[in-house]
Amino acid sequence: MNYRYKVFGSIRGTSHMHVHLVLKPRARPLHAFRTRVELVSALRDIVKIQQTAVEERGILHRDCSVNNAMIEDDGNGTNGLLIDWEFTVHIHAGQKYVIGGTGTLPFMSRSLLWQLSEAVGDPATSACSWKVKVATSSLTKPPPLILHHYHDDLESLFYVLVCICIEFRGPLGVRRDLSADRSQEWLPHLWSTSTLQVGGDVKTSFFFHPNAHKLQKQFHPYFKTLLPLATEWYHLIRNKGQSNAVTFQEVLDLLDTHLAKLPKDEPSPELLFARKVIAALPKKRQASDFEEGDRVDHHLDQPSQPSITERPNQIPGRMGWTMEVMPQSKRNRTT
Repeated sequence: MNYRYKVFGSIRGTSHMHVHLVLKPRARPLHAFRTRVELVSALRDIVKIQQTAVEERGILHRDCSVNNAMIEDDGNGTNGLLIDWEFTVHIHAGQKYVIGGTGTLPFMSRSLLWQLSEAVGDPATSACSWKVKVATSSLTKPPPLILHHYHDDLESLFYVLVCICIEFRGPLGVRRDLSADRSQEWLPHLWSTSTLQVGGDVKTSFFFHPNAHKLQKQFHPYFKTLLPLATEWYHLIRNKGQSNAVTFQEVLDLLDTHLAKLPKDEPSPELLFARKVIAALPKKRQASDFEEGDRVDHHLDQPSQPSITERPNQIPGRMGWTMEVMPQSKRNRTT
């Protein structure tokens, strides 16, 4: 058998060019914020993006989650960014759409969870398998439709803020170990349940009963300054109810109000890290730090000075003293 390389006639005389496309990250995740002001500002920008898409373009995003909310550095500052628009739909008059790609379970609204659990028909069907069941159903039966409004995406953004303030313990995406306190029923864990019906029941109960104290109890101490924002947003959703939806302007006014109250001089993570490094350095020992009886070498902390001696001033008829520098003896050069 001949294993020699064979040049096909179709490629004879042709040349090949390797093209390498070098990319760099355009944005960072929302939980990788640098300051609390940057976090709230990014949330406000994302609300404005949703408002523009709905009111000016007639487009509904339908999948607002912590993985799709980003922060973009454009050189002149930072802006909030919303990615993954492959599940968007054009808004119809009835606002009913075919199920599929409708949000991410921990961040889905109560209405969507209830409708999906009813559409699937099996309360025990997991959120990961309901798409497969719909895809393998009979082609003669039309796929179920669900009602999806823009305020469902606004409710999802509230869950994004709460999950960040509970699951993280500071800027730059530093995660918090929630498993250390197993007695606590963490809200992100309850919202990440494996079934659609249970997830809808948990969120419905969260807003039906007054549960604002859970936010105060579960927020990491770093996010305590954002607790008034989350609490007021919680009451806004709770008091509105399903019939009277929350509007874009109400959420924007809420974010602007609390953004103006946040301190603008919050140090960056790099500065905080530098301060910790400096604080960990060993201090220079002073004379007062030594205990009684310890030998203190004062000459180590003082600059070297020339030797000084007192010599009588040889003035006729007058005897006095003067301070002069004693000449140093010359060293003999040795071979």
